[in-house]
Amino acid sequence: MSRSRFIVVGLCLSALGFQVPVHAQEAQTPDEANTQHLEEMKKRVGRLSMNALGGARQTQPLLLQPPVMRSPNKGENHDGAVWLWLDGKRPIAVVSLWNRGPVWYSENTTLSDEALEVIGWPDAKWTPPSDARRWIAQKEPVPESPAARQRIMREISRKFTAREDRLGIKSELRLMPRPLHIYDDPDHDVIEGGLFALVLGTDPELLMQVEARTVRNARQWQVTFARMASAEITVWTGEQVIWTAAAVPTEYKTRHDTGYCIVREPGIKK
Repeated sequence: MSRSRFIVVGLCLSALGFQVPVHAQEAQTPDEANTQHLEEMKKRVGRLSMNALGGARQTQPLLLQPPVMRSPNKGENHDGAVWLWLDGKRPIAVVSLWNRGPVWYSENTTLSDEALEVIGWPDAKWTPPSDARRWIAQKEPVPESPAARQRIMREISRKFTAREDRLGIKSELRLMPRPLHIYDDPDHDVIEGGLFALVLGTDPELLMQVEARTVRNARQWQVTFARMASAEITVWTGEQVIWTAAAVPTEYKTRHDTGYCIVREPGIKK
């Protein structure tokens, strides 16, 4: 029976005095539930605002809408989404939102050397400090054509493999083939950049930036990484380890003054 006929029958039975369960009258389809959950997530991230605390700035960083990816993993984290904070076109931070029942989590990581401040949660703010990120130079040429640059960018992204070690359980991370975001930033000598996600299932656990930059009057590709998980993460090119992030210590897991943190809604036992 179609959903519309099911509702009509329910209304007729109600008119005749039969007690029809509310869920039978107003059953949601999976698409409707998915849309409703996204709207709830958008409402929650819409409360947030960011200030960049380093240097003079003419514009305030903004949250890019819509989210750049959804993460519909099975289990407790059944549906989440990822948003980017942008300074102009350049991503400077990321927030991933999900819930476990009534408990909501905002996972944050900085993509900036500057100190930042994000407010809007009922009882918390995120204040990552100023910290210079390490960029790794690459030897590939930087073409003049945007299309050629994006092809090279994807080739560079595939050079790296990554693994997560969570409490002794080692999991290979999978590179999503398309970048989450493409950008340029002439004011910071970025000719072209791309932000890639490496995922476990569909959850982003590691972010990789690949940028073509002007360095001492020469064009050069550079790569850097940012964690999106509290687990230990290791990145290789070939057999060489080129980037690592230690597991977040237990005593740091409730702090909000670090480059990576998770903000829980108030009233949740930590």
